[in-house]
Amino acid sequence: MYEKFFRYELFRFLSVYLVGDKIKGGLYAIAGGVAEATMRIIAYNPTLSSVPRTNETVKNLNSIVENDFSNIRSTMEKNENRRWYAIQTYSGYEDAVARYLSQRVESLAMTDKIFNVVVPKEVKIGIKSGKRHKVEEKIYPGYVLVEMVLDNDSWYVVRNTPRVTGFVGQNAATPTPLSEAEVQELLGRIGEKEPVYQLDLVIDETVRIIDGPFKDNEGKVAEIDEEKGKIKVLVPVFGRDTLVELDSLQVQKI
Repeated sequence: MYEKFFRYELFRFLSVYLVGDKIKGGLYAIAGGVAEATMRIIAYNPTLSSVPRTNETVKNLNSIVENDFSNIRSTMEKNENRRWYAIQTYSGYEDAVARYLSQRVESLAMTDKIFNVVVPKEVKIGIKSGKRHKVEEKIYPGYVLVEMVLDNDSWYVVRNTPRVTGFVGQNAATPTPLSEAEVQELLGRIGEKEPVYQLDLVIDETVRIIDGPFKDNEGKVAEIDEEKGKIKVLVPVFGRDTLVELDSLQVQKI
């Protein structure tokens, strides 16, 4: 019971002062000093008569602290070394690779080194046969993202997954992790709640207006707003080009 109480107090201290991945080595010393001071007070303070003051008590406490801090250091080091890497796959096999790799991670007990496998996709709104429909589109076809702690074992598990051709990096043996900015940008796109419109049009392309007051007129695309599904077209009116805003459903390619 006494050891459980001490363990609880130790982790309560850590939970308050040691937060997230920004834990620094100096805080280990603080926590270690607090733990050591606590042990000394408990072991030698005569006012704490209910606590056995023996060398065995101190040894037990030392063992608890050493084991717990060893586990904490190991977890923290892994967190600090967790990075996102891009792996290249055969085109069209991205989802299959993600599935194969996730299965290998489980079967080979690598969940402590390989944490997430993601095929980066975003939802867009496409126009087909005059109707809008949602389309899930790969952001980087032929690539899968893996969050992992890179070492020989984890490299081997990923690299030898079927349909994987290699890591992205300077060479096959030295993968290059994605930068924090790249990761945030990709995860932001993957997590977007509002899909964007997928318009198969380009600036200066000539289109025919098929609906609205300018029906049957032709014009050139001047602006494209994929977020709203709108375009602006230069339409000749009385011999002058007039900028007209249209819904993407109101035009068709010539």
